[in-house]
Amino acid sequence: MNKADVLDFEFSLEDNLWQLHDELKNKTYTHSAYIPFYITDPKLRHIHKATIKDRLLHQAVFRVLYPIFDKSFIFNSYSCRLAKGTHWHAPRN
Repeated sequence: MNKADVLDFEFSLEDNLWQLHDELKNKTYTHSAYIPFYITDPKLRHIHKATIKDRLLHQAVFRVLYPIFDKSFIFNSYSCRLAKGTHWHAPRN
């Protein structure tokens, strides 16, 4: 994907990662505002997405917490679970 926000973050990737690291270490990190936009697939939907920095942190937290909590979920719980639901994908190692 050649999304402008991703390319912008990647352009200064090392600096952006160190900044996030410092914010987490110094307990100064705050989640940014969500970015609103519309898509049509096929109906018009109003979407809000997190910034790249915030999505990167979401993914890092998910990778740490998912294996801990997934074991405690009932079998028929499907929301946001690997290998379950409509858009499932195999767990990554």
